[in-house]
Amino acid sequence: MVGIEFEDIVMSEMEVQNFFLEYLRKQGFIVCTQCDREDIPAYCKICPFNKEGYRGNRYGVDIIGRKGDRCLIMELKGSKYKNSASYGVDFLTLLGQILLNMKKIDSEEVTYAIGLPYHKYYRTNLERFAKSEAVEKLGIHLKLIIKKEGKADVILVE
Repeated sequence: MVGIEFEDIVMSEMEVQNFFLEYLRKQGFIVCTQCDREDIPAYCKICPFNKEGYRGNRYGVDIIGRKGDRCLIMELKGSKYKNSASYGVDFLTLLGQILLNMKKIDSEEVTYAIGLPYHKYYRTNLERFAKSEAVEKLGIHLKLIIKKEGKADVILVE
């Protein structure tokens, strides 16, 4: 990440969530969208996501996706803040949220990821994340929204 510059992307957390929902569906994931409803349908009791004990949105993680036997657990943050200090606090909050939702470590079935739009105020924490041995050992992925040729795209930061 050092030396790589992208255009700042300003998005609310809801815009980030909608972006990743669409992105993951295009990647072939089935994404849970029921758990953010007040009236959770009765058929959710047999939901494949419940098997792992995860609940989406207001009950826990921001996005739960399934593709075959794989389960993707994502925590998200936006980049629409009034002051630069909020970026550092929210990045650390994001890491804390994904850590607290890690129920299976060293599982090939479950992937944990954080997702956010690129913004220069996240850069220091992004570089620290990319170099962290703890993050690497825990297998936490970073999906970063960038602008590429004028269009939003996703890169995996490793």
